Amino acid sequence: IIGGAVVSGSFQGFDQGYLEDALNKLDGKFVGTTQLPMTTSVAEIHRLNTLGIKGIRFNVKRGGSEDI
Repeated sequence: IIGGAVVSGSFQGFDQGYLEDALNKLDGKFVGTTQLPMTTSVAEIHRLNTLGIKGIRFNVKRGGSEDI
């Protein structure tokens, strides 16, 4: 496997530290998908983008923080 996507787990909540560390160790060969609150600033989204986090996911069933 030379690349792919890493998806942040539900148990990590909105903590990006785990995903940032994993992507750093994967040396730019993988991108990340994370969970963010609706209140996330544009500046933070841009920062995460530069770290390789390219996707956002939402929990709408199991204890999600947002509604559709």
